[in-house]
Amino acid sequence: MDPAGIEPASLGPKPKRISATPWILPDIWNHKILSIFEGTYLTMILSSREIISRLGEAGLKENLVIRPYARECQQPASYDLRIAEDIILPPGLCTLVHSLEWVELPANLAATLRCRSSFGRRGVVVTAGYVDPGFRGQLTLALINMGKDHTTLRKNDRVVQIIFHEVCEGDMTYEGRYQDSSGVVEAR
Repeated sequence: MDPAGIEPASLGPKPKRISATPWILPDIWNHKILSIFEGTYLTMILSSREIISRLGEAGLKENLVIRPYARECQQPASYDLRIAEDIILPPGLCTLVHSLEWVELPANLAATLRCRSSFGRRGVVVTAGYVDPGFRGQLTLALINMGKDHTTLRKNDRVVQIIFHEVCEGDMTYEGRYQDSSGVVEAR
């Protein structure tokens, strides 16, 4: 049963989907405007339980792949990506590093990348923060050190969070020039 007390079967044969930010849901459910959402249900960011349940073997298009997967990197609604090498981020420059993990997204998932707050507090930001459905490979992370001091990153540091989002009725997958990336990939 959902927060509005509606049984899933009462939503009809093929409900439409909408996406909503979790902090606005109480306002929707507590007002009489719910009738505008008749025949719809909400899609959200994947929880840790959902991420783990979707993990599978590489090569199957319907599986989410994170390899190597480490339980300590699993967060309540994201997964912490580790960097694959030691590197020093000089102030004011964009530095490309790659994730230790190989990631494969099925057609029904997209992802955003965010810098973990512990690095953000030191002035590190990540750019190029979107991963299309169907992407396969190691992720090239564009990190900018906005601080005034050099920032040292060590291999296996959990620098970036990957947040998975369900894609409604996804029928296209990424087949671009960064597919099957391994290591740092410069702009092509």
